[in-house]
Amino acid sequence: MEARERGIRTSIYRLGNVVFHSETGRFQQNIGDNAFYTLMQSFARLGLVPELEPDTDFSYVDGVSRAILLLMQPEALQNEIFHLLNPNLESMHRILTKERLGHSVETLEFAEFVDALAEKFSSGESRAEIDKIMLHYGWLESAQIQTRFEIASDRTVSYLERLGFTWRAMDDTLVERMIGYAKQTGFLDIHSDENHEF
Repeated sequence: MEARERGIRTSIYRLGNVVFHSETGRFQQNIGDNAFYTLMQSFARLGLVPELEPDTDFSYVDGVSRAILLLMQPEALQNEIFHLLNPNLESMHRILTKERLGHSVETLEFAEFVDALAEKFSSGESRAEIDKIMLHYGWLESAQIQTRFEIASDRTVSYLERLGFTWRAMDDTLVERMIGYAKQTGFLDIHSDENHEF
């Protein structure tokens, strides 16, 4: 903002949940440091996932790059704040299935899921995974932030559509690419506690 006051043209790009490359499924080398992927890993290792309304955006890294380049070009879109978020939200329980992961993952209603977590935690089971879920998901707090972010992103989505860019929904092909790469790196190995770097 100080740069703008000095007459320098600036734009701010606020990113949503940046994930894999939509054509290859590849993701960052230090995949274990990513909060979303760690959350996905925790659900997979627990063998449990809550049934929720679509609440997760998948902003493919190549889509984010293309969107930024498009928004940088028009003269009329200088000195703006853009919120880059794929508006086609998806639910984790529709992504983390037995068919895709290769092992059983049970979908529970949210209240049942919380009860199952509490039972596991009190028995000392899967505490590391439960800690990660509580740390990285934080349903109530993140839901409030997510709602504000979605509202702010509507204008950016509109700009991008006029520039010929539309976010692709998370279809079966994209899910298979994401899961396939995560399995290839060993990140979704339910028996491993290591952070993989490839």
